[in-house]
Amino acid sequence: MGRSQFKSDLEAIAQRAAGGIITGVKAIARGDELGELVIHYHHDHASSTTVRIHAMAQGIAEYPEGSTFMLFTSDDDTPKPVTRAIEYTQPFLSGVSIEKLVAILSDFLEKSPDRTPDGNDENFDVDDDDSSFADFDADEENSQDGEMYSFAFGEAFGLFPATHGKATHSREEQWRIRHDLRCVAEAGYKIGLISGFGKDHTTGIVSLSIRINKLGLSKETLEAWDVEENDYLILLIRFLGPYAPLERIIERSSSGSAISFRVGKSKTYKPSHSYAFGAFMEAKSKNEANDTSSQGGEEQHSGPGFEKLFISNSLDQYLNECFIPLLKLRETKALSWEVANLELISKTGCVGVTPAEVTAEPEAAVETGSEPEGHHLLVHDHLTESSANARSLPLVAMQFTVRYFAKCTEFCLRCHRRLSKEFQALRPYICSDPLCLFQYMAMGFGPSVEHEILTQPYVVDLLVSLCYAAIQDGALSRIPNGSNNDVLPIREFPIGLDLKVPNLFNDHEVLDALIDQDQTLLVYEADKKQDSVPKPGQWIAFQNPEGGFVKHAVVTSADPIYRTLSIQLMGHSAVSTSPVSILDADAKLQTPACTAAGKRLVNIFPYDTDFDSLTHKMKGVAMRHILDTLPSVPAMEGYLKGKPYHTVRSMDQVSPAAASLLQWIVSSNRSCIFQIDCSRDIVAPASDGASQPSLPTQGPAGKGKSRDKERIPDMDGWVQFRFAQGTPDKELRFVKALQATAARKKISKHPTIFAWHGSHVSNWHSIVRSGLDYRDIRYGRAFGNGVYFSPHHSTSMGYCGTATGFVGWPGSDLKFDSCMSLNEIINAPDEFVSRNPHYVVSQTDWHQTRYLFVRSGPNSRPAIGLTTIGSTTPRKRTVDGDEKKGQDGEFHTQPEGLAIIGPRGAQLRIPLSAIPKRSVTVGPVIKWASSNCEKMSLDDEGEDEEDRKFLYMDDMEDGDVVADSRGFTSSSSSAEVRPQVAGVIRSERSSMVANPEKSMTDFVPGSLDLSTLPRLDPPEDASPFATKALGRELSKLQSVQANTPLHQLGWYVEFDNVNNLFQWIVELHSFEPTLPLAQDMKKAGVTSVVLEIRFGENFPMSPPFVRVIRPRFLPFMNGGGGHVTMGGAMCMELLTSSGWSPANSLESVLLQVRLAICNLEPKPARLQSTAAIQQWSTARAQDYGVGEAIEAYIRACNTHGWKVPDDIRRMKS
Repeated sequence: MGRSQFKSDLEAIAQRAAGGIITGVKAIARGDELGELVIHYHHDHASSTTVRIHAMAQGIAEYPEGSTFMLFTSDDDTPKPVTRAIEYTQPFLSGVSIEKLVAILSDFLEKSPDRTPDGNDENFDVDDDDSSFADFDADEENSQDGEMYSFAFGEAFGLFPATHGKATHSREEQWRIRHDLRCVAEAGYKIGLISGFGKDHTTGIVSLSIRINKLGLSKETLEAWDVEENDYLILLIRFLGPYAPLERIIERSSSGSAISFRVGKSKTYKPSHSYAFGAFMEAKSKNEANDTSSQGGEEQHSGPGFEKLFISNSLDQYLNECFIPLLKLRETKALSWEVANLELISKTGCVGVTPAEVTAEPEAAVETGSEPEGHHLLVHDHLTESSANARSLPLVAMQFTVRYFAKCTEFCLRCHRRLSKEFQALRPYICSDPLCLFQYMAMGFGPSVEHEILTQPYVVDLLVSLCYAAIQDGALSRIPNGSNNDVLPIREFPIGLDLKVPNLFNDHEVLDALIDQDQTLLVYEADKKQDSVPKPGQWIAFQNPEGGFVKHAVVTSADPIYRTLSIQLMGHSAVSTSPVSILDADAKLQTPACTAAGKRLVNIFPYDTDFDSLTHKMKGVAMRHILDTLPSVPAMEGYLKGKPYHTVRSMDQVSPAAASLLQWIVSSNRSCIFQIDCSRDIVAPASDGASQPSLPTQGPAGKGKSRDKERIPDMDGWVQFRFAQGTPDKELRFVKALQATAARKKISKHPTIFAWHGSHVSNWHSIVRSGLDYRDIRYGRAFGNGVYFSPHHSTSMGYCGTATGFVGWPGSDLKFDSCMSLNEIINAPDEFVSRNPHYVVSQTDWHQTRYLFVRSGPNSRPAIGLTTIGSTTPRKRTVDGDEKKGQDGEFHTQPEGLAIIGPRGAQLRIPLSAIPKRSVTVGPVIKWASSNCEKMSLDDEGEDEEDRKFLYMDDMEDGDVVADSRGFTSSSSSAEVRPQVAGVIRSERSSMVANPEKSMTDFVPGSLDLSTLPRLDPPEDASPFATKALGRELSKLQSVQANTPLHQLGWYVEFDNVNNLFQWIVELHSFEPTLPLAQDMKKAGVTSVVLEIRFGENFPMSPPFVRVIRPRFLPFMNGGGGHVTMGGAMCMELLTSSGWSPANSLESVLLQVRLAICNLEPKPARLQSTAAIQQWSTARAQDYGVGEAIEAYIRACNTHGWKVPDDIRRMKS
């Protein structure tokens, strides 16, 4: 079954549709994406001839039993009956074949109510509950397949219950949605309800998010992933059917979930309705792309946006195809995510995983790893930490997403197996499995081309231009019979991409046709078989019989009776060695004598030749013709900016072959390259006949981060690119060689040096991918075998020239003709083959490219010169012309006698960023050094008031806690003050606390005399909203304390003595014995740190006030630490208005307070002298006072620039 069965069924149903057998369906075709089909349905009152209904199969590997289809149409004028039919059909499309899908959909469409001319029958309103669809089961029992397709159909097959109109929900269902989403909020994530999900109906979209700066990622990682610290990582979950809790999802088949996911980023925690729905309605075909936006205009989206991440394609695919099957495996076999993934792929056989490999890796080994220090989000596993009927599906999905996003460099992007632990790349990649490599490069599971174009357009321009140069030498002239097999500079061609290209070398089976003067109509020969005639939607190339320039077009319609093809001209390509303009091409094409009626003869070459079947020389020519038709990168950038959810493949001007080739060019580059230059002159629109998207005319090239500080000074006239990391395998070999050499030669101060390397432009496509080597000889080896470098810029410049007649990629903005690199080399010149006049290094693993420079020709668009590219101000120069130095240490210090010389004859100043941050010490694991992720003082965005009210809208019932205006608790069934909290019936205290083994802790619960503690005054007022929130929190803590061993929990609350919800006493205990604090406590005979937690009337919108009552800590100024102020208040941004989020649970607050007290940086927490501590048994003089705690808290906030909550200011007054 699986993909092959899907393909076979699609071909069969397409033939049936073409024969007019299926009622109302005119055609069925394969979509542009894997698992997609497009149904062309004729509707009487649609403004166009047909309505295109797209069906996307999720879980195609398990088709048909384990897959489900998602239906959508983006036609602006889709009639309501069609929209309603799609809505009603959707719940019944799990585990069905394509044939059954089409039959169900056709049956619903044909049985729709009578339609008015405008398609808006009043009886067909989407809000009516008495739609005639609800009567199908009573009246229509037979369809064309002899089956009954009704709401009973879905129920009979165990799919979804009939919803009969607008999806409504009971109070219990709404409570479950709130419960599951509250679990997400209490785990530290933000919730955004979109378009009334949960409030009005159980279908729709929910947004789950967390700020990037909370994930503990290093600054180098953030730069490499193109995310900002204040961005939000967002998971959108779309429920196509009624919301089902996790336990029900597990009971269903994997295809029965009807849930889809999208991962992206945003500047806000919740994208707008239009952006959220747009993320699930991405245009995948050219027609759909044209129909989803107004003519010539951009798509209209309002409100906060939603952008794809560079790995969104991989994460989306993983979540949509594998999350539910993995969830079921984890539940049924008690596996971790990793082991479940190994078992899943071993069953599907999609990559080379054996059952032995699944059982060989212990669970503990795969789950433990190098978590960021103090990072708890990646450790928690809600699936195993909560009881079976209280688990939240959205929280499990969010934890899954965060885990694989934050750890994406540790896993293969395709099969998601853990990669080698020897090396951690800056960007994620794939494992060594050949199938993963193929799918990474050919099927879009690698980096998003659209993301790269929008963020780093010059990098894309560079990669395409280098590929174009590598297929050019000797490949530009027509090759008789394809017999010339000279080696091209390119070392590897794309394989297995299913590229269909025009075979311009085919002199035997050429389709001749006459073309009109407008170049819009072709009339072909009468004796040609129809199967050899291009079909609508197919690309063709045509050329004069005498040769010359080739034009490319797409067939828009075909008339077999009159033997005509209507075409739309898309571009041209050249087969000569001279660059030509579009006007030159038009003139050459019109030189032959015209035939009757002004038509002329041309040879037609359809895009139907398998690229893999061509010789290397023919492949080079075919690739060049395809790339000639590719629009410029600014044109693609402008298109994607105007249509944010579309792809390059949906552009009219981009053929399927060009889109696949562009994907291969970008994905086959495994180096992490950043564009340093990002200025852009105003670009004039193209002037050829084809319609062109609007080009960016101002602003920087791409929306990536400004990297002006990484620029190497005094390189005027050169465009700069920095290699933050080479290909992972080459970088691994380099770092291993560096470690070994540094240890052997005892190098510590200057382990590496820098040198130039110049080479012909055509060589750099392969150099970027596999590194420098000396496999080919071009200029001789007078100083021995090895890679030649020079410390002098002028020397390497002599090797950067281009061959006579070199032609760059016509669509390039850079239009460069020279290329050279700055390379990092292991500092062991005594082991070089030669060091004078050149460095000759025979060890291919001893060097890595760190900067690439390209020199643009006179027709380039970027402004390269004395102006800092990407800035609006000129460089400041001193009298002697050199740039002023920045702060000390801004540039890399070079070893004496081995310095590198720049183009001005002076020592080149290399920014420290040129050298990747790594350790050169010898060790078994090689990692990139992470900079300390400083805690950002960013205000978390406030959540939507309506969303928040919905989440915490629990109805009060008998036995629930109520409170008076001061927060004192009592049962709703009695006015008597009782120690019941949140409706939980208490038993003896012994049943509320798990009995610890005495060897585990010296803490004795209940031994604290609460009457001796100084406390803040009770609140004067309290809001019902805060009372409810605190009741829930206290109930949860009570449950946690009752079910967790005391020594593992680390905190204790005397719940029987909590008589005011707004004032708690908490004891922290059982500290790690090695901590200085624990040792001090043991000496003083103290077993706990007593805290008072005081809540304001605005909780949870404002943070609680947390202070230590006893014992007294050593002040910071005297060498103490632990984030305890001189007055005993906790000094934590989390507990201020600047760092607080209403989503924080009090369990997490207690955990973070404990972690802060245990933190050894910058100094460990210590107690005051033992003698002073021991006085507490007879006096309370050593307790922290209430007034000094509040004053110390306010001082700390003012010092750090944190906002003091209004509640706490009122406590002081």
